[in-house]
Amino acid sequence: MQLKIIAAIVLAAGLLLVTGCGSGVKSAETSPPEDFNFILKYGVGAKNVLDTFAGTFTKDLVNTGTVTTGLTLTPQEMAAVYAEMRRLNIFAYPEEFAPRQKGLDQVYISPHPTYYLKVQMDGKVKEICWEDTAGEQNLSAQPQEAVQLRNLIDNIVRMIEAKEEFKQLPKPEGGYA
Repeated sequence: MQLKIIAAIVLAAGLLLVTGCGSGVKSAETSPPEDFNFILKYGVGAKNVLDTFAGTFTKDLVNTGTVTTGLTLTPQEMAAVYAEMRRLNIFAYPEEFAPRQKGLDQVYISPHPTYYLKVQMDGKVKEICWEDTAGEQNLSAQPQEAVQLRNLIDNIVRMIEAKEEFKQLPKPEGGYA
């Protein structure tokens, strides 16, 4: 919980840096390149999908399928996501991300979230798949790369869920067991 609060503060500070300062000059460190877009799939079965290429969001309604709506992130939100992806060196993550917990005991949750991230920037494309069987259990035993990637994803999900387009979508029916 504390990590989520810290991540939200860092994201807010990053947004202030990206949007504030009043210089009017774009920084190469925080300004996304023209081709920057991404697809984030998340949740059980990765059925929730934000596609910034198409400007859409698909929500998993569990027992009643999915629903898709138009949804875009603001330029400031895109810049914040871009800056965080650069900070994490997202292109260094393996395509099949399978972090091991520290210590002997692995914790497995079921159902568990699955993440798929496709990032395009600077003429390059990166895809990352992650079956997060450890979830947020015992964060101190998880590698820093897993915690950081989960924080990035959580921040993007918060951006999505704050949008009016998301709030107008139907609520999921049922649940996963």
